[in-house]
Amino acid sequence: MEKSLTNRQIALILYTTIIGYSISDFPKIASKAAGTGAWVSIIIITIFAILLTYIITKIQLINREKNFYEFNNVLFGRIPSLIIILVFIVYFLVSGSLIVRSYSEIIKISILRETPILAISTVFFMVIYYAVFKKIRVIGSLCEIYGMLSMLGFLFINFLILIKGKVINIKPIFDISEVSTYIKGSKDLIYPFLGMEILFFINLKGKESKSLFRHILGMIVIIGCMYIYVVESAIALVGVEDLVKYNSTTLNIILGIDLESLELFRRLDGLYIMVWTLNIVCACCVWTYGTISFISDICKDKKKYNLICVIVIIASFLISQYPRNIEEAKAIMKINNYIGLILVTIFPIILLITLKVKKYENKKKK
Repeated sequence: MEKSLTNRQIALILYTTIIGYSISDFPKIASKAAGTGAWVSIIIITIFAILLTYIITKIQLINREKNFYEFNNVLFGRIPSLIIILVFIVYFLVSGSLIVRSYSEIIKISILRETPILAISTVFFMVIYYAVFKKIRVIGSLCEIYGMLSMLGFLFINFLILIKGKVINIKPIFDISEVSTYIKGSKDLIYPFLGMEILFFINLKGKESKSLFRHILGMIVIIGCMYIYVVESAIALVGVEDLVKYNSTTLNIILGIDLESLELFRRLDGLYIMVWTLNIVCACCVWTYGTISFISDICKDKKKYNLICVIVIIASFLISQYPRNIEEAKAIMKINNYIGLILVTIFPIILLITLKVKKYENKKKK
């Protein structure tokens, strides 16, 4: 494992992984869950995400001298820790694979209609292989540059969407009688916040706690604000009813915009795909490297890293080609997200409680 990631790189790795594929679908998910008051639901789920991220980061800092497999081995024993890491491997592998497949389908439908999915996926996996072969330092630098560019890109694009929108579409901004709907709706927004579990494979050795927490938790706040901005922009333009009725993504909305006064950015769909691709590449690199990292933790032989890279890339490519269409890919991804929800909520809490119990037992022995 490389140990030279900066706090900013870790934060932007988190950003590109969480925002990743979810950002385009998020407006319709949030609108369906809470209507024009979606921003309230997003704030609620952002606070919950901050809590989960804090717990995971705390666990990693407590066990900063050991990798994920080693400290699970200490806490639960060899067999349970092996089962746990195998679940993480499957989850990470499927996540990266199906993001590539789903996005390849979108690229094909949007701009490369005559290009086979196989060819588009192959290009993505060639880029991913190069990045993971160079290890986490290169991935960190990639996320740092691409993450900042995509952040600026999304801010700019959604600003152009916002100025074309109507204030009446976002009203009522808050309805006191709908508070229960906002709270209930927040549970449907947890899946687009999945991604903080990637912190389990990032080595935090030598990191200063306060600075790290400031960067990581601050990034979760930024992600929450970005989601609110994207949702409110989409609602302002087309309204909640149309978002839900036509199952519209941000890309669908952008296709209907023609900015005559801005010749260079008259058609935003091309720019949006470019910006979104930056996020997708980073997210897929992170999920794939996480898979390789967990397998390497089990093998403990650094010389086998290159072989593990090749095997994981081939396995990921084969998994990405398994679904017959984007609907099947999304259905499998939905099941995989259920696993992710357990790994990011229940599992960290169990880990934290076990760590506290072990610490108490050690004190008692002394």
